[in-house]
Amino acid sequence: VFDRMKSDESLTSVQLGWMGFIYLQNKRYDDAISVLERSYAIDGTNQGVVNNLANAYLSRGASGDEAKAVAMFEELSGMGSGNPVADYNIGSLYLSRGDYAKAKPYLVRAARSNDPFALNNLGRAHEGLNENAEAATNYSKASDLRTDNATFAKNAGFALIRVGSDAAAIKYLERAMSIEKSSDILIPLAGAYDRAGMSEKAMAIWMMPEVRSSRENDADYWFSMGASHAAAGQTAEAEAAYRRSLQIRPDNADVVNNLGVLLC
Repeated sequence: VFDRMKSDESLTSVQLGWMGFIYLQNKRYDDAISVLERSYAIDGTNQGVVNNLANAYLSRGASGDEAKAVAMFEELSGMGSGNPVADYNIGSLYLSRGDYAKAKPYLVRAARSNDPFALNNLGRAHEGLNENAEAATNYSKASDLRTDNATFAKNAGFALIRVGSDAAAIKYLERAMSIEKSSDILIPLAGAYDRAGMSEKAMAIWMMPEVRSSRENDADYWFSMGASHAAAGQTAEAEAAYRRSLQIRPDNADVVNNLGVLLC
């Protein structure tokens, strides 16, 4: 029906807006853009039309479409008291470009809605600007709102490690581990356990098959294993791990130093 109607010049902005929405839902982006642009030209104040047109540009992805989407989202963000969805979208676009300074103010506004995805992306913007304490705060809020999301928990844990809060990092990395037992979570968690004086828990991770098999030829892995053994008073095991680390990387001064202290 819409295909028969779309050339009708008497259609109102609202009618064209609904047509554009249906075309967008059906991934007919050229048709969506055509009627949404007409709707916008008639009435540029309809926030739904502006949002759908921006998303249609993004979804089509032709040359110049991203710039058009950015312009639409910026316009939507400035309408009335602001639009958290538009703020999130424009902030996330700038984030994907690595333009953290431009992304940050939009994501600050989007995060006021307490949306965990906005909070997580705001954390990414802070991290990109080396604002690690602020990143840790927002990642933690996102994870506390969505405890089932491993990415949010990982981001919080990693950021807390960067600011030296190992005890807090353990909470989030343990949460991530309960969802996803991957080495990129397990190894930082083991390091946090070590630094927090929880050597037995660290050792349990170092000995996991999924960690050991992926790090068999990793000098840092064996160094960390040696440190955990040493903290647990297991001298012979610590020496063996340090020596294995030196076989892989003979010039590692930290390993040489730790081994020397161990053998004194």
